[in-house]
Amino acid sequence: MILFLVNFRKIFKVQVQLFILEIMDGIQDKKEILKVLDELNNRLIAKETELHNLIESNAKLLQRIEQLEESNRKLRTKINRGSSFWKDLFAGSFIEKIVNGFKKMFT
Repeated sequence: MILFLVNFRKIFKVQVQLFILEIMDGIQDKKEILKVLDELNNRLIAKETELHNLIESNAKLLQRIEQLEESNRKLRTKINRGSSFWKDLFAGSFIEKIVNGFKKMFT
């Protein structure tokens, strides 16, 4: 297996060298090579900038999601407290006895 990987690496290296030679044969002037490299560098910088902007946007979205989840938790707590308040007020209290008394009177 190791021998296969070593041979594969050598073959790949030779193929890359041949590819580079073909490119250099197609481009005669060093200035043209530099122009191509500059263009590739500019594209790389643009992609890096785009990636950086996406990372910042993602961080802002994650922060907003956390804020919304916190608001959701607070609202659920308020709702649970409120419903518990009315249940506690009605169940086992004087009000429950009055309501049940009225029910018995009218049924």
